Formats: sequence, structure tokens, C-alpha cells
Amino acid sequence: MLSSKLELKNFNYVFIDELDYGLIKRTIKDNLVSLCWGEENNDVFTISDVIKEFMVRFSRKNINQKYGYIGELIYYIYVLNNSNVMRPISLFFNQEDKSFKKGFDFLGFDGDNVWYSEVKSGNSEGKDINLYNIERLNKAYSDICKKLISKDRNDTYWETAKSNLCKIVTSKNDRTVIADIINSDKKNSNIENKVIVSVIFEDSDVQLNKDNIEKIYNRISSKDPCITIISIRKKTIDRVIKILEEVQYESSWLFVSKI
Repeated sequence: MLSSKLELKNFNYVFIDELDYGLIKRTIKDNLVSLCWGEENNDVFTISDVIKEFMVRFSRKNINQKYGYIGELIYYIYVLNNSNVMRPISLFFNQEDKSFKKGFDFLGFDGDNVWYSEVKSGNSEGKDINLYNIERLNKAYSDICKKLISKDRNDTYWETAKSNLCKIVTSKNDRTVIADIINSDKKNSNIENKVIVSVIFEDSDVQLNKDNIEKIYNRISSKDPCITIISIRKKTIDRVIKILEEVQYESSWLFVSKI
């Protein structure tokens, strides 16, 4: 399986290796248009269109940004395969330009609450992967807390979140409910629904130590009881890029065959 069962208010560990190739590929083919441009644009953009744009944006980034870009995509894929627990209500693409989107890395909705996510990815580059994973989680926690501190809140983050709802959530009633929650959260001085995510790339079969993840979870949850931690382990970024290139080729070939 691609993903372990997602549990909010817990720690989650996922090791994505080559055995998950088919599921990652199917998830990308079925969801990439709506993830990047919104559900409303499924009939406007083809999968070939969106992968071409994805690769353009990816190619313009430096190496560390590339790890971040693919790390966020893997997190979106993970949530999509746990949609009974939480579903995305944010877009992957920055709609204004080709840079990283500004604001929250990911917003999810569990049917009652909005969850605010910060994703930190990277290649361990010879460092101990468990120490590096803890460093990434600490950085994610620090950054999401800064974004959610009431006195420092950037209004643009919240307005962007609401403006994207019409592209993602098809039900008008659901959009109204979620927008009301976001408005309420914006005024809340202590938002508890935080998700911190690490995506660690390292070209070996070494897995992350679950005990270490549990320790940081116990430490943070003692003061922030609704925290959710997700640690994802992936061998290489190239494997995901290869999947995107394959889907692009197959969808282009299918288009030509229909002419």
C-alpha cells in the first residue's frame, strides 16, 4: 500500500518505495488536474497540459526547492489515499505565477475542522536520516506556529484559502461551511489543528525510526494536543519525476491516437 492509515491527532509514518509505483501513478493520472487547477477545471485542462506545466515550474527551481515541490506533491497523494479521514481544500499550484504558493502548504477538511499543514522536505545528503527527519519536523512545527500566531497573521493567507474553495469544493453548501470555519479560525488566537510533515529522500532502503518520531510527537503533543505528525520516507525524487514523465507521454499518445 502507498499509505498507512492517516490518523489525525497522532503520528503517522509512511515508507514509499518502488512497490508503490502503480498507485502513485494512478493517483497522479486521476487527480493531478483537480489538485493543481481545481475541480472546476477538469474539463478545461488535460492531464498532459497540467504535467507539462508542472515540469516547467519544477525545472525553474533550485535543488532544495525541487525536493520541496515533490515532497508537497507526495503529501497531497498521501492525503488523497486517505480521503475518508481528510480531503484537500487547497490547490497545489500558485495561481498567480509559477513560484511556490504563498501561505499554507496544504489545507485539509475532515468534515468538521480545517487542518493547517506545513511540509518540510529534503535529501539527507549523508546526514543521519533520523536526525535529519527530526530537524525537518521541528522546522515545520516552528513555521506553522509562526503562521498561526494571531498577532503576526498574514490576511492574504486566509483570503487565498477562501478564494480557492470555489475551485476545489463542488458543493455550494460545503463551501459556505468551510469558509465560515476559516473565518472563525482567522479570529481564533489558538488554532489547534496543525499538521507537520517531513518528506525525507535518501537513496537507500534505510527506514526512519518510528520511536524517534513518537518521541517528538509526545513532546509536542504535551503542549499542543491536536498536533498531527506525518513522516514520509522516499528513496529518490527522480522516481516521482519518471512517473510524471510517463503519464505525460501516455496521455499525449492517447490524444494523438484519437485524432
